[in-house]
Order: sequence, then C-alpha cells, then structure tokens
Amino acid sequence: MDETKTKVSQKLYNSDLYEQDNKQMSPTTLNENKNKKPEAEPSTSKMLTRFQANKGKEKESISFVSTLTNKAKSYFFGKENNSEEADDGNSDADNSYETSQEETIETLFHAFCLKKTEDQIVVRFQVMISPEFAFDAMKDKVYVRGLSYKQENLWANGIPMEVKRKGTGSITGFTWLTASAFLPKNMIGRTQEYKYFVIKGESSSEPKKAQSLWEQLEIKNNYSNRVNRVLQIPQNFQEEYHEQFDDVILMENRRREEFRKKATKAFLPSFKKIVDEKDFLTLEEKVNKFSRVINQHTNGILFIENNGNSYYSSYRRPEPSLTGYDVTCNNIVYQWTTGLFEILEGLMKKISETNDEERVAQLLKPLVYGCIFYLLLHSKVHNKMPNINKENFNILVTALTPMICDERCMKLEAINFIFNSPQTKEAVAEAFEEGLNCLIKYKHVKENPVQILKLLPTVHFLRGCNQPFSIKQT
Repeated sequence: MDETKTKVSQKLYNSDLYEQDNKQMSPTTLNENKNKKPEAEPSTSKMLTRFQANKGKEKESISFVSTLTNKAKSYFFGKENNSEEADDGNSDADNSYETSQEETIETLFHAFCLKKTEDQIVVRFQVMISPEFAFDAMKDKVYVRGLSYKQENLWANGIPMEVKRKGTGSITGFTWLTASAFLPKNMIGRTQEYKYFVIKGESSSEPKKAQSLWEQLEIKNNYSNRVNRVLQIPQNFQEEYHEQFDDVILMENRRREEFRKKATKAFLPSFKKIVDEKDFLTLEEKVNKFSRVINQHTNGILFIENNGNSYYSSYRRPEPSLTGYDVTCNNIVYQWTTGLFEILEGLMKKISETNDEERVAQLLKPLVYGCIFYLLLHSKVHNKMPNINKENFNILVTALTPMICDERCMKLEAINFIFNSPQTKEAVAEAFEEGLNCLIKYKHVKENPVQILKLLPTVHFLRGCNQPFSIKQT
C-alpha cells in the first residue's frame, strides 16, 4: 500500500491517538530571529514518542478503509492524476494537485461524519500554509491546537492536519491543509480559541532537532504578542458539519492580506474544473462552499488577545483579522464571474456550430449548470456580486431559454440530469427565484420584461411543471 495514502486515514480519522499528553502547551509567538531554531515545547518529545508508539495501529485505519465502497477504494489506492486551475478560479494556472489524494480525503471525511454522536458536531478546518515555512509533507507536521476538550489542558497535542492540495502557478509554495474533529454540541453559539502549530522535522531521522513554531497573528492597534484565532459556530447551526475556511498560516502577519487573497481564490470552486470533470451533480454543495468562503474571508476570520487558558472566551471581544477585505473579495468575485461568462459564451458558440443532437445535449449540461449557479450566488452573496451588464444578461437569457427539438425540451432534460430529486429541485427553485428577484432590481434588466419572461420556464421546470414536454432519460 502507498505509505502516504495510508497516513491519510491513519492520522485524519484516529486523531484521538494524539490527545493523550496533558502537559501544558500554550501558544507563544514566533521567534523573531529566524536563523535561531527555538527549542521544542515541553511536551513535544513526549508527543513524538506517542506518535512513534501508535504507528503500529495502522490495521485499525485499514479495517475502516475496507468497509468503503469499491469507488472509494479506487480513490484510496488509485494512481495520482494532475489537473490545473486558474488564478481567477476558472482556468488552468493554479490547481495542479494529486486528484486521487483529494478525493480520498473527501470520501473519508463524509464517512467520518457518519460516526458523529448526538452530543457532537463535526468541525472541519481548511487553511493554506505559506511558503515561508518551506513545508515538507514528508518531514513536517501541522496541528490545530486549543480544541482538546477531552483533556485538562485544551492546548495539549492537537488535531493533525493532512495535505489536500499542493499549489502551482501564482500559489506555488503554498500547501492546502485540512483537519476534522468532533467537538461538543454545546459549542454552538459560543466561541473557542485555537491556533495552528507547525513542527518542522517531526518525521525526520532526528526528531529531537524538530523546530516548534506557532503561527504569527496580530490585531490592528493591539500590540500584544499573544493572539489566538476564534472558532465561532453560529447559534442557528443545523448543518451536517461546520466548515472553517481560514486563510493562511504565516510567519509574518504583515503579509496576511496579500496571502489571504491567494487563499480566497484557491478555495473558491473552479467552474472550468467542474466542466472539465463533468461534475454536474453537486451544484448546491459548490454554491454553499462559494458562499462560506466569501463570507468567512470577509467577516468570519476573527482574532482575540490571549490572556489565559480559559475554555470559552465569549467574555472577551474577538476582533476582525483584517479590515477592508470586503473590497478585495468583491474584486475576486468580479474576476470569477467574468471567467464564468467567458466559459458560458464559449459553450453557446460550440452549440451554435453543431447539428449533432447528442453533442448539443452534452454541452447544455454545463451551460445550464453555470447559469443556475450564477443565479443561486445572487441569492447567497448578492452584496458581493457585481452588477450584471447587458451582454452577460443576454448570455444568461439565451442560455436558459427553452430549446425545443421533436417535442423535447433539451434544457429541461439538462435540469433533470443536474437535479435528480424533486426535493433538491424544489429547494433550488426557491433560491433561483431569489436570485432572479435580485437581478430584476438592475435598471437595464427591469427595462426588458420580455427577457425576464424567457427565464420563467426555468422556474417552472425546477418546480416540476414540465407539461407539455416529455423528458428523455439520459
């Protein structure tokens, strides 16, 4: 078995193995002298001993993998593939990574969620580590610390993180890390401090020389050298899991805005990748991810001054980690939607150039998907969406206007392929109408009622009102 992929399941889903040391491990700031390696924290050597002692428990993770479907097994043991993604989230520049590794982590994560008990919630952390750390996945480790609620000291040990993707292009040197944990349900509506902890050389041949580093965090106009992140789960949380899209683990906080911009772009779904991989069955999931990334990177990454080792920190005021980042987010969304409409226009051009009915049917799936994606984004993050110009509105209308062929509505068939259950279509229909209402507020849209009427059949199709058209099963 591939050793790297064995470690994925071993460390992601046996994280309790790392929560056995009660020695104090409170966060401290990074040593300003980058040339001098700081000594390991008091319990680092014991943590390393625990890590070595538990390597023999590999059978436990393998037995878990053996219960997965054949498709999941193929992800776990399959060969590695490369694909690339753009700086604007829609082209090929920045997304080269091990596809099978990422799909493995996703498959195992959803299986992990099924093990949650009634008094627990699942929290998933997504973060980039900056090139400053020269992160080597074979030698270095990163942990989420401050959430060891089963222990006397919350900062002991931590949740081990795994590599989800390695960056190329404009994010060369960055690595996307992820970790998951069960936390008590009573954390809903409250806040908890945490911080990322890096151990350079933990898995090297000389672990005693490992270098322990806390990420550097700063609060504007606050000169304390002890700052933590804040996990804040909404009071009305009812989802399967809470996903925390953090920005970047940094050695120098001064580069936070520059590097967060790269993280925001990398975390957003790539429409080009969706089209290339024909991933048309996860539209709601992708829209929700887009919304979470934008909202969290604008308002949801909070820091707090650390003045103790308290369990909950609601009595102190969390501060925004950046101010004015909403303008940057608006620009990123503008670039993303520009790329989206360029792809939609290209798909329409291909449709106009072919008389092959089956080819048209295949091209309509990403076309319809992209248009509905766009309107759902208006229902989720309308305040971040750029005004739609006349050219793009015409693309949207043309793309969703019913296409009739031998008493078949081919766009209806595309909708039924993308949304394969009545419940899903009904939920999407409501969000689609909300998005459409947002568009109608624009002057040049409001002044074209005929164009608006051409979009209404899509609402009917999502509501299940298909007559008089028949549906060809694909």
